[in-house]
Amino acid sequence: MHATDRSDLSPQGSRIAIVAAMGEELHSLRQRLSGVQPVVLPSGSAVGGRLASRQVLLVETGEGAAAAEKGLEALLEEQDIEALIVVGVAGGLSPDLAVGDLVVASSVRDEASTLGSPDAALLQQALDSKSVVQGGVVSVDKIVVEPAAKHELWQSVGGGAFQVVDLESATYARLAVERHIPYLVLRAVSDTATEDLPLDFNAFRTSEGRIHRGKVARHLIFHPHLVGPLKDLRSRLKECAVSMANVVEGILGS
Repeated sequence: MHATDRSDLSPQGSRIAIVAAMGEELHSLRQRLSGVQPVVLPSGSAVGGRLASRQVLLVETGEGAAAAEKGLEALLEEQDIEALIVVGVAGGLSPDLAVGDLVVASSVRDEASTLGSPDAALLQQALDSKSVVQGGVVSVDKIVVEPAAKHELWQSVGGGAFQVVDLESATYARLAVERHIPYLVLRAVSDTATEDLPLDFNAFRTSEGRIHRGKVARHLIFHPHLVGPLKDLRSRLKECAVSMANVVEGILGS
């Protein structure tokens, strides 16, 4: 990270962007933000403020690689970003991960190749938190729903400990590398390698890859047995958001 006088940071100066696909993943961080200011972007949504005495932007891009690229590019065109911290939930690929475990990425890849390495200083600051393990993140274009598919993907990227899967991290990382912005990826496990997701969310994604929540809600009217499992998944997301916020706050305060 660039050397920055924290006491002199202004809303117009360079800021640390904390980006996620969904607003729920940023909710706990948003609650801790002081001096909140809306930030208008042509894509996605963002607010600025102070967190642990640092000027930050919380950015929600929407789910999927297309929305992630559009939202982050819009941010980077409009704002001077000092560093990028990616947060959000992910599926566990390796069997050593439990629900709620926090994985900080030492490597980020898509299904074809590995992206440029996360920032070493940010990575070490994240690892100073005893609640975090170091591992790998692979991004794919479809939500991985079933254990068999998770296992197949895990093997295809070489196995190994603390591997998780998501949709957006590789896109965020690629844009950061292209613009020479230090970045970090922190993911919390929402579902383990041996768990089925309660719903195949791929069936409810728009052409841009976002999950159409209205369609999910209508589906539940005719499938009420799914309400309980989806509530449980939502509760996990909230708990993960708190855990990730604790780590991010620690990084910014170090």
